[in-house]
Formats: sequence, C-alpha cells, structure tokens
Amino acid sequence: MVLALLAAPLSGAATADGAATLAVPDGELFDTTEVAVAPPASVGSLSIDASQETGPAVGGNQVWPVGATTQVNFTTDGEFVMLLWDGDPEATFRLRTLGEDGWSEAVDLEAPEVVEGPDPGVEGPATPVMASPPVWGGWGVTAAEITVTGGAPHSVRAELQRSRYDRPGEPETMTALGIDPSVSTQAPGLSIPVITRSQWGAQGWAWGNPNCSRGPVRSAAVDLIVVHHTASNNTYTAATAANQVRNIQNWHRNTLKWCDIAYNFLIDRFGRVYEGRSGSLTSAVRGSHASNYNTRTMGIAMIGQFHPGPSPAGNGTPVPRALVDGTRSLIRALAVRWSLDTQGSTIYNSSGTNRRVPVVVAHRDVNSTTCPGNFGYAHMGEFRTAGAGAVRPPVCSFRDAPVGDYFSEAACWLAARNITTGWSGDTTTFAPHLDVDRAQMAAFLWRAAERPDAPTRCGFADVPTGRYYEQATCWLKAN
Repeated sequence: MVLALLAAPLSGAATADGAATLAVPDGELFDTTEVAVAPPASVGSLSIDASQETGPAVGGNQVWPVGATTQVNFTTDGEFVMLLWDGDPEATFRLRTLGEDGWSEAVDLEAPEVVEGPDPGVEGPATPVMASPPVWGGWGVTAAEITVTGGAPHSVRAELQRSRYDRPGEPETMTALGIDPSVSTQAPGLSIPVITRSQWGAQGWAWGNPNCSRGPVRSAAVDLIVVHHTASNNTYTAATAANQVRNIQNWHRNTLKWCDIAYNFLIDRFGRVYEGRSGSLTSAVRGSHASNYNTRTMGIAMIGQFHPGPSPAGNGTPVPRALVDGTRSLIRALAVRWSLDTQGSTIYNSSGTNRRVPVVVAHRDVNSTTCPGNFGYAHMGEFRTAGAGAVRPPVCSFRDAPVGDYFSEAACWLAARNITTGWSGDTTTFAPHLDVDRAQMAAFLWRAAERPDAPTRCGFADVPTGRYYEQATCWLKAN
C-alpha cells in the first residue's frame, strides 16, 4: 500500500510562523510504500512479495525470534528503507538492501532512544513510534533482507521511500521547482552562509501532529549549543546531501510524528550548514533533539555516523575536516548571535533540577546516548574554542555592583536579559542591599520566566490597573 504523508497546506500558502514554503505540496517529496512482513515460522529465511501484502496486520502478534531472516521484494524502487514494528521497543535488526549496485553491506538498526527526541509530553504522540532511522540503500532499491538480532518484535513493516525529485536520468529536479541546495544564503543574524529550508526542500510545520502547536515555540535567549550526529550514511555526495536532510525531516515529521525536523541546524561532510527546524535562523526555537534539554538550546547535527562500529555500512569513521570546520563556523556564528561564551559553562534547569553544563555540550553529556559518537566527541575541545574572543562578557554600568563583588556577575546577567535595568529609573544604580517588596519579587520572577502571557485583572483589590507588577501578579496567582 502507498501511504499518503501528513496532510498540510499546499506550498505557496503562509506557514504558521510566516516561513517560506515549497513550490510543491508538503509531503509530496517522497512516495512511501509500506509492506507488512509475515514473520518466518522459524529461524531461517523466507521471501515475501510486496504484491502479497494484506495490510499491517500480516503476521498478527506473532513474535519474531532472534535470528529470523526475511526477504521483502518491493513492487517499486526507491532509495531509503526503514523498519517499523510493535511490541518490544528495544528490538534490534540487521538490514541489507538490494539496489542497482547489488546487495549492500549489513546495517544494524534500532529505534531512537527516548532521550533522542522531544521533552516528555510536549511534542509528538504519548507512546513513541517504534521505527528505525531510514537507511540509504542507493538508487533503485527493490528488495530488503531483514534479520532480528535482539528483542521480541511483532507486526514488522518495511517502508520504502522513493524521492520524487533529483533522481538520475529523470527530468523532475528540485532545481526546476526553485529549490537549489547548491546555493546558500547569508542568514539574517548569522555571519555565515546557510542553506535555507526553502533551498533544501523542507516540508512545513506539522501542526496536525500530536501535541504540535500552530507554530514553533520560541524563547528569548539561548543558553546551550548541543552537538549531535545523525547516525546516518557517511558516503553521500555533494549532490545528494540535501536528500539526506529531507529524509531526516521526513522520518522525524511523518514517521515519528514530531512537529518538524528535530535539529535547529545540520552540517554536511562538505562543511555546508543547513537551516533545520522552522524559525531557527532568527529565533531561539525549541527543538526535539535532546530530551529535557530542548528549551533555550540550539541542537546542531553533523550529518553522518561517527561512532566506531560497522553500522550503517561504511560508517563509524572519523569526522571529515570540512565537517569539523563547518561545525566550528556555525558555533562561532551562534555564539555571536546569542552572546555565548563557548568556553564557559552555565546553570541549566532540566526537569526542575539545576545543573552546571558546558555552553557547548555533547549530547552524551546530558542524556544517556553515544551521540555524537566517539569520533565526533573527540572534537568537542575544538568546538568549544570556536567562539573564543567572539563575544565579550557583558559590562555593567552599575556603579554599586563593581567587578569582584559576589553579586556583580548576577547583576550583569539580570541586566543583559532586561529583568532589571537599574533602580527607580537610574540605569547606573543596582541598589544591591535594598529590600525587595512583593510587587518587585513578582515582576522579577515574571521577567525571568520570559514574560509569559497572563491576564491583567485577577481579583486583587490592591493591584491597580496599569502598574508594572499587575500582569506578573496575575501570572503568579495562575501558577
């Protein structure tokens, strides 16, 4: 069966956040064929033709034993294959694909860890979809061999994705649609060229997916840059790199049912930077790249697999120099844009717990994962020095909060975020030893929470209309 991807407004219409849209309807960059795979009766092999499929219920709840191998023959050709299943979320598989160049090497697959995604309960379905990352099999994939290597999965499905554009020898190209990933744009607010979403062919914000708002969720500032790898193919060419990005978005948005691609930015092995999640060029947009570390962070992902091991095939290799340099350039640009000391650390609140975290941090240092792989992790020192000298620490004009006093740094932090600009209209006076009344406390807390929406009238007889603390007091009452 050919599945229709998420319905969304046709391109040419405005998205929820005003971002440019494609010259093709959302969800039409890939044809997706999903085959329900009958489990082998025993450990061994079995060939099933896609024409025999009867829907996702094939095989029912019969558990696949470890070592079971099945070959699936698709009725059309494609480039990317992913596996979906029910039952054991920790099931693992080995996959080979048959394309124009013959059978590929085996690739080990599993579902993404819970920590590699949205914050709990704020984006996507309540029960995560069990689906492997898509594997690039090359052009003309017509079959896949699936082997269970661990766990107890059932209702296994193989999904073949076929790009509608940029296929060799076919006239329909992304360039003909006005989508040209070979051309980058000087990004607003950033000092480097970036391949924008409209240039690489992004689908729009999936506001119809579970727990997705009408547009990206924004913060006032960025505290951390979280470094990832995509754990995908390393052998893509300059011409097919944008197809990797489109497929990652397709997996996140249409298979896992997140709101958009997880990362704020991506970098390919040629050092080129791609705009990721919608709005990331100009705003501190919440991603879905590191559970409980998605707010006020920038998730940047090196496209490839940089952890030692055989999977995906031909991967687990050192990070190319161009990719390291491109990542450093992006980090420096983000440091300038968001006034970050990339060699420093900050206090970050994760799920109600404060912890000190490096400003440029590897995904594995905040969640239980190997990301960005040992080879990627080896460059963290280089990444942290990328912003050296790019941003000077804020200099306060408070004459009563001199450098060296224990509260001086905190006073500068408050001033930089417009939580306080001085005492009683005097921008040179912080008044560090003055008592704070309840109205001032309410205003401080509300501003520190980035001025969330709240009513202006909430029943307090001693909170006059129009006072600076009116909305803050109502917000405190509501929370």
